[in-house]
Amino acid sequence: MKENSQAVYVTIVIYSKEADGHGVGVELNYKDGDQFQPFHIFSLWLPKETFPSERKVLFYIFAETAKHLPENIEFVNFRATSPYFGHSRELMKRKSGVFLGDRQRYLTHLKTTPRQALGLALDAVKRRNSIEERLV
Repeated sequence: MKENSQAVYVTIVIYSKEADGHGVGVELNYKDGDQFQPFHIFSLWLPKETFPSERKVLFYIFAETAKHLPENIEFVNFRATSPYFGHSRELMKRKSGVFLGDRQRYLTHLKTTPRQALGLALDAVKRRNSIEERLV
């Protein structure tokens, strides 16, 4: 793992098909060559009464990500299949800046769902609670 890396790639999957909540899988990764190396993961169950929309879920993820970034990180790339990373990219970039300060931010709209983050989201749906784990 490249702990001295100045960039972090945040992969997000939101599973919103449940009536009472969202299952969310999040991986914070360093990039080592062409491989992503996760160093922190979230498997979150977020009730829809508190987080009624996917947009609110994303804002919460931005805030949580900021709490777990090493201080030397200068660049954060959020990666998701969310339509908000397409048509509302500028709003999301601006909102992430509220939590990330003057770090450079980029949002990548993915065409395919990342399997590991999807597994974390589905696990949260099954458990109906949240788990967070630092891997190193």
